[in-house]
Amino acid sequence: MIAHKSISLRNLMEKDYPNDPIIKDLLDRGESLIICGKSGIGKSVITLNIALYVACPEIRSSHLSKEGPPALFDQWSIPKSIKVLFIQSENSARATKARAEKMCLGNPLFKEGLDKIIMPLDDDNEIIINGVLTDPTFQDKIFRLIVDNSIDLLIIDPLISFHNGNENDNMKMRESLDCLSRIISKTKTACIVIHHVGKYGSKNDVFSGRGASAIGDWAHNIMIVEEGKDYISLGEDKLAKPLVITHTKSRNHDQVNEFAIARDKNLIFKRCPLGQKEEAHESNVKEVVDALRALGGKVDKQQALIEYLEKSKGIGRTSAQNLVREACKKELIIPTKDGGKKVGYKLP
Repeated sequence: MIAHKSISLRNLMEKDYPNDPIIKDLLDRGESLIICGKSGIGKSVITLNIALYVACPEIRSSHLSKEGPPALFDQWSIPKSIKVLFIQSENSARATKARAEKMCLGNPLFKEGLDKIIMPLDDDNEIIINGVLTDPTFQDKIFRLIVDNSIDLLIIDPLISFHNGNENDNMKMRESLDCLSRIISKTKTACIVIHHVGKYGSKNDVFSGRGASAIGDWAHNIMIVEEGKDYISLGEDKLAKPLVITHTKSRNHDQVNEFAIARDKNLIFKRCPLGQKEEAHESNVKEVVDALRALGGKVDKQQALIEYLEKSKGIGRTSAQNLVREACKKELIIPTKDGGKKVGYKLP
């Protein structure tokens, strides 16, 4: 057995490890992002959107132009143009071409990035690929595709198509995903994995994907995609339900607040309001901040803030209490303590 090399923490701290993000503040080289959502919600279309944006980082997603700072869904910056490899098993060449044509019709600037999105072909000139990550031959095929095409970002869609173990078996799933880790480590790429949500999954869970908890443990980042509750206007009297994105895990970056995107007629996702109910809720939470500001920015008793919301804003006691808790959770207001016991609130 060959012994592992070693390094002291002091020597580790003296080394220079360059930071080369694929998507700034979300996904660095050597990292993984799992996108979870129910079947048919649009995960594959989202990843094609992401691929086009990272291939054309000068496009600001909300404006479909080169004006303003570059950003993905108005949330994450893309430092430079990169190349993407799709390993997927559900979307035919014909369907993918049709989707890309629509997107380029909606934003001709996307045409600039088409050469940087790579899809392997099988013997029938189809882009639907089969294989399992634990198979050394399949691993080598992915490795060669990455190296030969100078790939920066690998997309696996969906996870279930590329393993042959019991999805509820932690050991089997970790074995498959560790094989994927070795590929991205050797090639210095990043990886996005599409996964289905569990039957009883919830966005309140750190990982609400289907199957073993080892899947969520493996991921550096997790985003849950769910259909919004309320319709939003897309103009021209058209209504759509937004997709709500919840960033539930980020190992090396700050998690972002929940946000929503909506798909237009050309399959392009744009940032949008969360919906009428969600917007109203956010507005009510901000009423707590306004109330505390009106009280001088600080109250020595919790009850003082609750009573002010009741009297001045017409908010019921239970609702006021819930809104105060939500404002604390969002760190819009800060609890004050006396001897470790929470007594009041102040503005940050």
